[in-house]
Amino acid sequence: MGAHGVTPFPAIDPEPPPRLTRLKQSSPRTRWSVAGVALTAAAVATVLLVLPNSGPPNRPAAAKFSDRSGLVVFKDQGSGQLGTAAPDGSGAALLNGAGTLAGEDTPVESPDARSLVTLEGQIVTVSQTGSLTVGYLPSVPPNQVFNGPWAAVSFANGGRELAEALCDGTDPWQALLVPVASASGVLLGHVDANYDSASVAGDPRSAGAFTIPARPGGSDCSGGAPPRDGDPGVVFDRQGRPPRMIITAAAVSHALGSPTGTPVLLSVFPSPDGNLLAITASTFTVNPHPGPTTPEVQPNNIGMVVTTRTGTIVAATSRYDGYLVSWSPDSREIAMAMMPRNAAPAKVVVWTPGGATRTIALPGHHGESATVLLWSPDGQQLIYAAQSNAPTLTTSQAFKRGWTVIDLRTGQVHEVKAAGQPAAWLPAAGRR
Repeated sequence: MGAHGVTPFPAIDPEPPPRLTRLKQSSPRTRWSVAGVALTAAAVATVLLVLPNSGPPNRPAAAKFSDRSGLVVFKDQGSGQLGTAAPDGSGAALLNGAGTLAGEDTPVESPDARSLVTLEGQIVTVSQTGSLTVGYLPSVPPNQVFNGPWAAVSFANGGRELAEALCDGTDPWQALLVPVASASGVLLGHVDANYDSASVAGDPRSAGAFTIPARPGGSDCSGGAPPRDGDPGVVFDRQGRPPRMIITAAAVSHALGSPTGTPVLLSVFPSPDGNLLAITASTFTVNPHPGPTTPEVQPNNIGMVVTTRTGTIVAATSRYDGYLVSWSPDSREIAMAMMPRNAAPAKVVVWTPGGATRTIALPGHHGESATVLLWSPDGQQLIYAAQSNAPTLTTSQAFKRGWTVIDLRTGQVHEVKAAGQPAAWLPAAGRR
């Protein structure tokens, strides 16, 4: 067995579950309005987090949480207010003086766990006293709601860059790399951001990004359907260098057992150490008339491959049929929030590429789509959150308040009631 606990390909799970067509996801991360804006970024304060002094928490005996579990930052979806709590929900409090977040998305955490960035051009920083402050990136006027110029946001180069998919209102989506400490960004090329928001992912090890390039006639800012032949593959982009193909979509499709020539849509998720890439693949159909203007893509997830940075497949699984993919902090495991089937409860699958798979059912979670899947800093627990799929609810009403903590050591789950949904799981003070 090699590094990261993976075994040489092939390693497809022998008993994949039946596959169902996934309807277009209603997550806020996949709906974008047109904004003709080029974004810049601000320097992020490097500060330490101190847990609030809220007295001894009242923790359930089954959960067995400790101070080493860190601090959860959550967001009230209706008001945009931030709050903090222990992972088990104890000590929960809304922070009235922190400022509010625009939009429905939850912030993305930086690798050093000292800042968070949203799709609306807002940044959350943490002071030395442990308080949170919400501000805007320099290109965004204060108090101006900024609806969706980015289709994704992730950190690159150890947190020194931001990688996004940008729409300027006229051209196809473009991959953008913005140095955190600079006022200008670099456009890397056109990408396919129609199906999901994982067409651009920052490289943790360099000032570069892994992208899903757009084919001619592919998706544009108006949300057009993808080309009939799907995505071309995954490439690595860096400023001043030609894009380098990591792996073709045909190779991914073949590894997952699809017939030769099957068009697929891809998403890419680098491991935190940047050594491996998780690449999900979906076949798709296009409904040209779901509404008054835009076509609707209906994907059918067929699985996931894990590759090296040079495109060598080290593991594959057809178990993936979900909404969220999240690497563990040590880059050894992948958690997947799976799509609920019929009346069955939602579940989370934790996969060691090339190795074991664990499935944790979440009783009481039915008719919902996962919105958050967070690892604890020590990699021993997960936080899951979701929104209801009930058609009669408004967007803010659909977001379920609170979260579910999954203890991976015991398989136990613990439901937390809180004023909002989790956005980040930060380490305890002094444990970075």
